[in-house]
This record gives sequence, structure tokens and C-alpha cells, in this order.
Amino acid sequence: MKLLSLEIEGFKSFGRRTYFNLDKNIIAIIGPNGSGKSNIVDAIRWLLGEQSQKQMRISEKNDILHISNNGNDSSNYAKVSLVVQNDDNEKIKISKILEKDSSNRYYINNKIATLKEVQNVFNKGTGKSFYSIIGQGQIGEIVNSSPENIRDIVLDASNIAKYLEKKEVSINLLNKTNENLDRINDLLFVVDKRLKSLSIRAGRARKYLEYRNEIKRIGKMYFGASKVSFLKKIEKHQKEIQENSQKMKSLLSELFEVERGYRNLKSEIEDTDKQLSINGDIVENYRQRVQTIENEKNQLTEELNENNSAIISKEWELNSLEEKMGKLEQQLKELSKNEKDFKEIEEKTQYKTNIINEKKNRITQEIEKQEETIKSLESELSKISQEKERKETELKNHQTTYGSNQERIALLKDQINTLKTKLENNSQKMKEIEDLLSHSKGTEIQLEQRLKKKFDELKQTENSYNTLLSEIDSLQQQEKNLFYTYQSLNRQINEYEGFSTTIKEFFKAFKDDENVVDVVANLINTEERYEEAVSTIASSRIQNIVIKNSSKAKEYLDLVKKGNNGKITLLPLDLLRTKVLLQKKYLNEPGTIDFVINLINYQKEYQKVMEYVFSNALLVDNIETAIKISKMKYPGNIVTLSGELVYSSGAITGGKSKYDHSSTVLKRKREISEIEEDLKKIRVDLSNKQTEYNKVKEKLNIQKEELESIKDELRQTTLTKNTHDLDYKKIKEEIKNLQENIALYNEKLANYEEKNKTLDQEISSLKTWLENNRQINTQTTKKIHEIEETLKDKRAQLNQVEKELIGQEMELKSIKEKYEYYKNQKL
Repeated sequence: MKLLSLEIEGFKSFGRRTYFNLDKNIIAIIGPNGSGKSNIVDAIRWLLGEQSQKQMRISEKNDILHISNNGNDSSNYAKVSLVVQNDDNEKIKISKILEKDSSNRYYINNKIATLKEVQNVFNKGTGKSFYSIIGQGQIGEIVNSSPENIRDIVLDASNIAKYLEKKEVSINLLNKTNENLDRINDLLFVVDKRLKSLSIRAGRARKYLEYRNEIKRIGKMYFGASKVSFLKKIEKHQKEIQENSQKMKSLLSELFEVERGYRNLKSEIEDTDKQLSINGDIVENYRQRVQTIENEKNQLTEELNENNSAIISKEWELNSLEEKMGKLEQQLKELSKNEKDFKEIEEKTQYKTNIINEKKNRITQEIEKQEETIKSLESELSKISQEKERKETELKNHQTTYGSNQERIALLKDQINTLKTKLENNSQKMKEIEDLLSHSKGTEIQLEQRLKKKFDELKQTENSYNTLLSEIDSLQQQEKNLFYTYQSLNRQINEYEGFSTTIKEFFKAFKDDENVVDVVANLINTEERYEEAVSTIASSRIQNIVIKNSSKAKEYLDLVKKGNNGKITLLPLDLLRTKVLLQKKYLNEPGTIDFVINLINYQKEYQKVMEYVFSNALLVDNIETAIKISKMKYPGNIVTLSGELVYSSGAITGGKSKYDHSSTVLKRKREISEIEEDLKKIRVDLSNKQTEYNKVKEKLNIQKEELESIKDELRQTTLTKNTHDLDYKKIKEEIKNLQENIALYNEKLANYEEKNKTLDQEISSLKTWLENNRQINTQTTKKIHEIEETLKDKRAQLNQVEKELIGQEMELKSIKEKYEYYKNQKL
């Protein structure tokens, strides 16, 4: 993917639209500090969905909006657009816009999109960080990254990140599917449990439907028959209605005739009523006039009767007055005489009355004096009684308080005894709990020691376990790496990596041809130290193709000609003719190792091939030895261990070409063999380690179980100890409370006993006072009784005098009234 252009507007320092054409070999953007170089990278980060405010160097979302120095040209939105060209040479424009007080909007080719769709365009980047965008200080972070992060970067660079992401999505979907399946299984379990009851209910529902259909059928028959019956009744009633309608019509016509006659009679009655009304007014006038005359007549009759009565009354009064005057003259004489007599009687009666009044006053004074004395005594007695009542109340209260205090004293004594009993019991319990607590603590210490010991053993086992696991992982990784190398080498051999294109195409075409054996390189093995020399002496012949029979050589060569990619050399076993003379005398020369053909391993059937390739080539230790032997007229090629070659003609070849893969090709089979040995050894070690791992794992599980058992026992012991500790503290607190309560109750008991002692003294004092008071009260009461007896006599005398006085006063009053009467009569 290639960047073509970048457009920034309103983003950080880019207030105006800024366009970067990246299609003209731009490799860097330079400028002074603060010129906005990093803002370009931030813009691309922001466009590609960077969420970290730290990476964006902002504190809040709107900080990316451009703010000018004067504040007038500040931007209300930020826009970043990036044009890229993908591997299909298709141009894609990606844009992101943020408006103030709004959310981000993404566009792909001017069509609204999501961040996920934008990220899918690139299919690169570890998560949201996009490792391909290198910011300030990130190179150091990459260098110092963990192996996991570096692995993510490598995977991403190998273009498989998107597949890993799809894999993760698929795994998540699979997990969700498994969860849904679990829920479905749960539902199926519930449904299975309910299936029986539902089947019963379904049977009942079917019965219900059958019964309902039967009811519908019966209902149709019943209501059909009822309908027919009702229709007949309706028809009958309709006929009756028609008949009644005819009758109503005839009755209505008769009614109209009756109403017409009624209206005629009504008009005649109204005319008659009008005439009667006129005549009635005249009669009423006459009646009123007669009534007025009758009233006047009655009034005159009453006045006449009153006048006659007055005349008779006056005549009677006149006769009565004449008689009265005669009597009064007679009485006047008698009254004059009686007036004189009553005057004398009045004076005598008045004198007696005065004497009686004096006697009454004297007795009254004596009575009042006695009453004052009684009153004084009664007042004194009342005070004494009140004081007595107060004292009796006080005595009663004291006695009640004394009794109550006695009850409380008894109760306190009982409570103190009870508390002492509880205190003794709790002290005994406390001693027992102390013993249990001591035992629990000892057991806990022993268990903790056992736990520590087991924990140390477990830690040792875990260390062994982790070491074995690490070793197994290491061996598995080694096995994996070796197997990967083994597969790679096999693939290289099978695909003829390092050989010419012509050879590759040849074996693609004839890989299943039984006549084709293989290239020379794949038919030989040698020690590692001889590989360079063998590959040098074999040179290009190492890529020669060995075939069994030359009959198909033309077919092979025709195919190679068509490809026009190069030439091949065929070594048919039926045509090869070689003549090799190995002069063993040269083997005695210093520095000589052996003939090359003797230093390689091959199958005997390929003897001619090996003689053709290696002939009588001699292997020596260095170039000096090779030159020396060549000067001795050695009739073949001489090769050194480091790969220098002295031809039989005297020419010398040396050095190393980067395009020469002959030694590498030769190494493959040796490396495969070595890898097979290493794999075999690693697998044996892995099997042993796995066996040991299983034993350690089993031992670890047993130790964990033992540790958990000890922990459970320790927890139970700790729980028991804590329970005993709580019981101990509780009982200790109870003992403390009991002791405090006993002390408090003893204090209360002493207080109540002291109070009762004081009350006892006060009660004795009150009883003495009441006894004295009773004697005084008796004497005072006796004295009052004596005075009351005297007073009773005086009151009897007073009553007698008052009676006499009343008689005299009544007599005097009667005389005065008669005197006044006669005096008035005389006047």
C-alpha cells in the first residue's frame, strides 16, 4: 500500500487547508522545533483511530481543533484526508471530520463509514497502535519491546494479522455459540423436565378441544331446533300483532269519536261556567252588603246592653254607700275606745320584749365565748390531726419504704448469691477454656509448622515442576524448531532449492518417473569437514541428473529445450564409462588426507557416477600441500579442506562466490541426518521429562491436597481457637461484669441497710410522737365535749328566750297592727 497525498485542515497548528503531495519521492519533512512536524504524524494517527490522548498529546477531545493566537481565526472543525493506493492500484480516500460539540465521522471515498471499516482497509497494525507509524521515542520502545509485542509486529509484517484477527473474531463467535449451546442445553433440560407435564396438559387440551367441538355440534343442533321453534312462535306472534293492529285501528276510530264528543261537551261546560261566574259576582256583592248591615246591627245592640248594665251598677253602688256610712259612724266610736286600750297594751308588751332581749344578748355572748373556745380547741385539734395525719402518712411511707427496702435487700442478697454462683461457674469455665485455648494454640503452632514444612516441600516441588515445565517447553520448542528445520530441509531437497531453474522444472515434470534417480548431490553423504572440498571438486557436476537408462534421454532433453531456461547434464547408468586409477603412493605424502571418492558415502550401484564426478581427485590439508603434490606430477585434481582447487593442468582456483550453493546443497542431507538424531534424542529426553513431569505433577497434586488438608485443619483449629478466644473474652467480660455487679449490689445493699437503719429510728420516733399526740388529742376532745355540753344548755336557754321573744314580738306586732288599723279607721 502506498501513500499518495495528505490533506489537513483545522487540526492543531494547521488552521488553513494544507495539502501534502506524497507521490514524488518525499522521504522526510524537516523544520525547526514547534513548526508542526509531529502534528502531521498526529493527524495520521487521529485519522486511523488513535484513542490514546497521551499518544495524541492532548488532554481532551476538542484540543485537536486549531486555536489561533488572537482567537478570531480559531477553527470549529478539524478534517484530515488521506489518499492511498492499494496493491490492486486502486486509489482510496479516507477522511475523518470532527465538529465542535459533535462526534467523529469517518468517510471512505466520500461515503460515511465506521472506524472498523477504515482499519480493515489497511489490515495492518497491532490493535489500535499502528506500529507502522513511528512517533517520537517509539523506536526505543520497539527495541525494548517484549517478545510478545515483537511477535505481533512480525506477524503483522508477514500479512497474517488480519487472519489472526478473523481467527480471534471466529473464536469469540465460537465461544458465544458454545455459551448459546450451553444455554440451549439448559433450556432443553428444563424443557425435558416440563415435557411430561406439558404432554399431560396437551392431552387435556386435546380432550378440551374434542369436548368443545362436541359442544359446538350439540349446540348447533340444540340452537337450530330452538331457532325453528322460536321462528314458529315469532310467526304466531306476528299474526297476533296484525290482529291486534286491526283492533287498535277500530278502537282508535271509536276513541276519536269519543274525544270529539268530549270536546263539544267541554266547550258547553266552559260557556256555562262563564255565565255562572258572572252571576256569582253579583250575588257576592249582595252578600257583602248584607254582612255589613248585620255587623252594624250587632254593634248597636252591644252598646245598648252596656249602657243598661252601667245604669244598674250605679244604682247598686249608691245603696251600698248609704249602708256603709251608717256602719262607719258606729265603728268610729268603738275605734276611739280601742285605740286607748291598745296603746297601754303596747307599752307593757314593749317593756317585756326589752327585758327578754337583754337576757338573749347575755346568753348569746356566753354562747359566742364558748364557741370561740371550742373553735380554738377544734383549730388546735385540727392542727394536731393534720400533724397526726402527716406523721401517720410519713410513718406509713417510712414503713412502706422500709418494707420495700427489706424486699430489695432480700432481692439484692439473692442476686448477689446468684451472681457469685455465676462467677464461680464462669471462673471454672474460664479455666476450662484457658486449657482448651492453650491446647488450640499448641495445635495451631504445630499445624503452622507442618504447614510451613509442607509449603516449603510444595515450593520445592513447584520449583521442580516449573523447572521441568520450562525444560519440557524448551525441549518442545527445540523439537518444534528442529522439526521445522527438518521440514524446511526436506522441502528444499524435494523442491531442489539451490539448483538451477532447469533442474527444478525437470523434476517437476518427471518427479514420478522411475527412470529418473536424482541429482548427484542427493546421492552422497560426507563428513562436515569434507563438505567444502567435496562440493568444490564436484563443482557443477553435483547438479548432474542420474538416470537409470539412456532410452528416455531424448524425451528429457526435448522438454528442457522447450523451457529454454538452460541446460542439464544427464548421467545414464547404462552408458557411463569411467577409468579411475588411484595412485596410493601419494597418500604417504605429508598433508595428504585421502582420495575424495573414499571420503564420501554412497550406494554401490552409483559407483560409476561417483567415479565420473570425483575421478581420482585427492584431498589435502592446505594449498601448499596441493601445490607440492601437483609439482610431483600427480595425474589428477587436488582439492584442499578450505576449497582451493589445483587442476591436473596446474591451474589453481580459490575464493568463494555468494551464488555458489553447492556446499549448502551438500550439507542438507548431513543436516537432516543430524537433525533426525537430535530429534530422536530430544524426543527421548522429552518423554523422560514428561514422565518425570507427570510424577512431579502427581506429587504436586498430592502435596497440594495435603497442604489444603493441613490448611483446612489449621482453619478449623484457628476457628476453634478463635471461638475459644471469643468465649474466653466473653466469659472474662462476664466475670468482670459480674464482679462489678456484685460490688454494685453490695454497695446498694449497704445503702439500703443504712437507709433502713435510719428509717427504723424515724419510725420509732414517729410512733412515740403519735402516742403523745393521741393523749393530747383525747384530752382536747374531752374538753371540747364538756364545753359543748355547757354550750348545749346555753343554746337551750337561748332557744327558750328566743321563743319568748318571738311570742312577745308577734304579740307586739299584732298590737301595733291593730292600733294602726284602728287609728287608720278612725281617720
